[in-house]
Amino acid sequence: MRRVILTHPKATLLDVIVDGFGNIYKKECFDGIYLEIIKEAIKGEYELEFEDGLFKIDEKDTLKNIEKLKENPLYRGKIEIKKITPKDILEYTNQKEAPIDLDKICEFFNIEVNKIEKINFDGFSKYENKKYYIHYKSGITSPFRERFTIAHELGHIFLHFSENKTFFKDESLNKKLKQNNIKIAARGLNNKTYYNLEREANNFAANLLMPSNLLKKYISSYIYDFTIDDLSETFQVSREAIIVRLKILGVIPNY
Repeated sequence: MRRVILTHPKATLLDVIVDGFGNIYKKECFDGIYLEIIKEAIKGEYELEFEDGLFKIDEKDTLKNIEKLKENPLYRGKIEIKKITPKDILEYTNQKEAPIDLDKICEFFNIEVNKIEKINFDGFSKYENKKYYIHYKSGITSPFRERFTIAHELGHIFLHFSENKTFFKDESLNKKLKQNNIKIAARGLNNKTYYNLEREANNFAANLLMPSNLLKKYISSYIYDFTIDDLSETFQVSREAIIVRLKILGVIPNY
């Protein structure tokens, strides 16, 4: 997914998140035409031009890059197109305290979350019939692990989905999954690529569930020394996850 922000000197014209399937998640928009422009821009079907200081759609040409707006002297604003981050997700869903509400995120982005019985790994995600789905294993050992699994799958959705894909942990389970009518579309990944995708999803989950600004805020709020158990309970993640995060942030020694 990408976050697209268009600003003029006195106002934000557009602030939306767009995925690879043409879905738009709106935060702020002053005129519906901007949504249509972004839709077509993402599809690459139109070029953007200007008329009386505003931009319009010109159907004669093909959009090469939405940043063409920058080349027009009438546009005095700023265009930013960037990969979505956990910080963006928390901003969009207006979350400023721990624990992070994953249900709120899934509701905003129309992601359905379900428990599933017949799998031997924690969870997987997919896009089907114009909707995202996260399925996770029923009976995961703890609610904290369940939360991290859902956040990990959110990482795949926000970072890696550009076509109809299913992300799961063990390619050898293809046959078993197919027998249970679970659609498979992530095959063909080599070990290195798969490892990188998993690492990125884990990092996304850690940043989403344990934002650095919130961790530091809660640590500084303790009158006495904080404990790992305190933070684990506050952020609703495992002790191990808290320890790794604190080491990455340099709060505790990395040894």
